[in-house]
Amino acid sequence: MSEDKELRFPGDELVTVEEFTAGEGTYEEEGLIRASVVGKTRVDEKNKTIEVHSENYPPIMRMGEEVIGVIAGVRSSMVMVSIVSVVGRGEREVANRDEGTIHISKISNDFVSEITNCFKNRDIIKAKVIQINPSLQLTTAGKDLGVIQAYCSRCREKLIRVDRKLKCPSCLNMEQRELSALYGTGKLF
Repeated sequence: MSEDKELRFPGDELVTVEEFTAGEGTYEEEGLIRASVVGKTRVDEKNKTIEVHSENYPPIMRMGEEVIGVIAGVRSSMVMVSIVSVVGRGEREVANRDEGTIHISKISNDFVSEITNCFKNRDIIKAKVIQINPSLQLTTAGKDLGVIQAYCSRCREKLIRVDRKLKCPSCLNMEQRELSALYGTGKLF
């Protein structure tokens, strides 16, 4: 991937759509690819994509990337997730979506009969992006995906892992979640 040293500004004409495909920091308009952010142009000759990269621009989620989120709502067939960050892309707020959903069929590789056994409001999760448009869809089916931090439903104390369940150190309440293998490790990778 080669990078142009010249600074580009929003609206600047970069190339035609016949030459390259629009990537991050660009948009297509009337057969032209233009810059949508202030930054430097990066060209990927192999994949025929062009993007404008800015160090100060919030990250844009892409298919297959992993995100950190907080469970914002639990329904009978899905959960709502407020996205906090894209894993490996710093602490910046995400630019293109701030809320996503996980359908019951995308929670685990195993059959899930009851969502409330997998997630509770305020749980912090690691999920993978499986769809961006028209709505952000996520999955937690995977070894390192799932709940990475949870709180007691009774007293709100941080839960500790005991085998495949969670235990409250204060009130001794036992709870179940769709746990990531990373739960309690402090690691995201």
